[in-house]
Amino acid sequence: MAVHTFDNGIKVHDEHLLELQRERYATCNLHEPEEEDWIRRIVGSLGERPCIVDVGAAIGYYSMLVRILRPDAEVHAYEPMAQQRAFLELNVALNEIEGIHVHPEAVGAAPGTASMVGEGFVAALHPKLPGDIPVTTLDEIASSLETPIDLVKIDIQGGEVDALRGATTAMRERRLRNWVVGTHAPRIHRMCLDLFQAQAHRIIFEAVRVKGQPDGIIVAATGKRTY
Repeated sequence: MAVHTFDNGIKVHDEHLLELQRERYATCNLHEPEEEDWIRRIVGSLGERPCIVDVGAAIGYYSMLVRILRPDAEVHAYEPMAQQRAFLELNVALNEIEGIHVHPEAVGAAPGTASMVGEGFVAALHPKLPGDIPVTTLDEIASSLETPIDLVKIDIQGGEVDALRGATTAMRERRLRNWVVGTHAPRIHRMCLDLFQAQAHRIIFEAVRVKGQPDGIIVAATGKRTY
């Protein structure tokens, strides 16, 4: 089975990639260079045994990156698509990485069940359609963990607003300290900014369009940061 090796050393099975991703990597051989740079900076600034939640973990790129950068990190990867989750497990084994806790739930505005529309990297939660995909919230995740969450990374194809709406209590209690959110339309980007600002979070960086990747980025935090 062919393997694609990124410039940071992460390996993934090539058949797990989309053709447009292969074309993008031919120009810059990192998944999303701007987003990765922010994650590196944040993770490098954290104290011992940081807790990271990867919402929309897909085939595991960022969860693996965090464990490579910080072998002491507690990483929780949320990926509701069974095929993507299986790919994640295969890639984790390929890289000989341990300590990633994989969860089958989607993350949304309220707990329950829903349907997914689309496939693979572009699959998205449709909360108004009945289905059998379990849905949790960041409030529930934060309550279930014994420690504050040092970084939440979100990349869920338009579901980011609902994910933030399901984090109201944890955001108010400052249990979610740093955020890197991929946004998938200008309107969604603006709504996410509004939600962060309503919770008095500091916007560290934001851009609707980012060179070298298909979506926008918001980097936010509960207070002043020196990444």
